[in-house]
Amino acid sequence: MNRDTPIDRQALAETLHYGVPINRPVPIQGLPFEVDTLKAARQRRRQPEPSQDKLLAQGADLWNHICRKVANHATRPLLLPLSAGLDSRAVLGGLRACGAPVKTVTYGVPGAFDYEIAPRIAAHAGVANDRIDLTQTQISRAALLDVAKGEPSPSLVIDMFFNAQIAWRYGQEFTYINGFCGDALSGKHLDKGASSNWQQARESFVAWHQASRTIKLTDEDMVPIDALPSAPFVDMDLMGPLEQLDHAIRQQRLVRPVVCPAGYEVLSPFLDPEWCAFILGLPDALRRDQRFFIALFQYSYPELFALPTTASGGLPLGASDAEIRRYRKKLRRQRRLRSRLSHILPNIHVPPADRRWQYLDFRNELRRDSTVAALFDESMARLDDSGAIPWIDAQGILRRHREEKTDHFKALNVLFNLELLLEARPDLFEPSSPQ
Repeated sequence: MNRDTPIDRQALAETLHYGVPINRPVPIQGLPFEVDTLKAARQRRRQPEPSQDKLLAQGADLWNHICRKVANHATRPLLLPLSAGLDSRAVLGGLRACGAPVKTVTYGVPGAFDYEIAPRIAAHAGVANDRIDLTQTQISRAALLDVAKGEPSPSLVIDMFFNAQIAWRYGQEFTYINGFCGDALSGKHLDKGASSNWQQARESFVAWHQASRTIKLTDEDMVPIDALPSAPFVDMDLMGPLEQLDHAIRQQRLVRPVVCPAGYEVLSPFLDPEWCAFILGLPDALRRDQRFFIALFQYSYPELFALPTTASGGLPLGASDAEIRRYRKKLRRQRRLRSRLSHILPNIHVPPADRRWQYLDFRNELRRDSTVAALFDESMARLDDSGAIPWIDAQGILRRHREEKTDHFKALNVLFNLELLLEARPDLFEPSSPQ
């Protein structure tokens, strides 16, 4: 867009606050559950709670049944993007338990937990694993724009680009199966904010999803909460208000476009109605902090779930906070040593500062002469020249980040995404777009 093209200020406000325009028409709107599924979950909650042993046995049988059902539904061989987290590991366990053949693939950077731990998980399950080293990926403005143009409701373009490496490598040869929505359904986000009523839930969601924390990017008259529905999607007795916003907005608008690329057969077993009715039918006390979810899969696949995970800072589940702190300290020492050696031996790889982060170390990429830095340079200049957000000095923010006065990467990523979407998807910002 140029200076003469009108821009919908609500779409602009959404992108500056949440990172993407969340109130545009999209193929999937609202909750990803049928009302009957939520009613079945409510009915379960109203019944006497079975013993823990009975619940675990029920859950294990149900999950294996669902994975078998999903595998039978696939029209091509299965490919599972495998991380060091819990959701994709649970899918792998279910597929292996029902005898479904599956190949796994992992993307990330050497030294990151996903890149190093996922192959161990695959080997333990007896399945093949390919790794995609993102440090070797050629990133360009043209490729990023193509990604944004190819998704009906784009999310963060950089995230979409890196996840798309899998589909670009394997094409239509496979059916892609993933762990989408596993964490949200398991109760991981139950304590993200107060949500006793709809307005309180909206306010909590706005605070939770403020993409830039170091700089307020929205203009004074912009009200990000206006992007959120004014009324619940369903009766709050069926699903809590903040959970409704999590599933309808966060999962559908922010996460799905990243992990479920358009144009490919993608299956998400955690969204099976039987599983949703079961897991949502548990009392919050069992879902909070993924308590039952973790217990279930430790019970179902004890060896797989004894391996290290990002959920415990690179250690096995159950590691104490003190153990995790000591391990982080050890990793920092190793990184400092390898960093010093890299000045003498150029082939020495320096692992990322945050090993939970599976993408490139963008914060530091922007502080050196790199392809990523050049892309951000161009985008910030384009954004300032467009006049779309005259109250923000995008190039100044990038300059201050490079001077290491403040870590402004999250703010810069929002601005980078905005500039890419303004060029690739101007339809998302047209004032005439339906609200």
